[in-house]
Amino acid sequence: EVISAEFKKAGSTVVLIEAPRTSAFLPDLKVIREQLQSIHALIKSGKILSATAVRHGGVGHALARMIFGNGIGVALINAPASDFFVPCYGSMLLEVNAISDLGNLPHRVLGKTTVAAEISWPRAAISVEKMIAAHEGVLESVFPTRATEPEETPSKTNPINSTRLPFVASNL
Repeated sequence: EVISAEFKKAGSTVVLIEAPRTSAFLPDLKVIREQLQSIHALIKSGKILSATAVRHGGVGHALARMIFGNGIGVALINAPASDFFVPCYGSMLLEVNAISDLGNLPHRVLGKTTVAAEISWPRAAISVEKMIAAHEGVLESVFPTRATEPEETPSKTNPINSTRLPFVASNL
């Protein structure tokens, strides 16, 4: 079973499965492996609608990736914390129908998916349109993502439209 990262429907619960750290502040791989096995079983049983790994951009970046896919927003319970964009390798964001589906899997509820195409929290919101424009606009002048119409129409001297025979080199 494979699922994708984008949110699937409004009204789902969004949870964070945090990767525990050792005393050396490294991910506790033994516990993470157990968490991932539980997540895999929940995916196979259809209880997880979407999931994504939290990477270098932290929870904020992972949420943006989930929103961009289908334009389904999320209403966060609390304002983003200071660690919202801090890398959290090994952690996972999940979209689930019900929190009870997670059983004993440790999690933190972040909010609910919404029809409104935005990420919101008490007294603030950012539209998906603005987030995508900021995300794609950074390198648009260097790596264009949209084709533009040519400024000129092809002329009759264009080799593609020419009636002249092509030059053919011959062996002498």
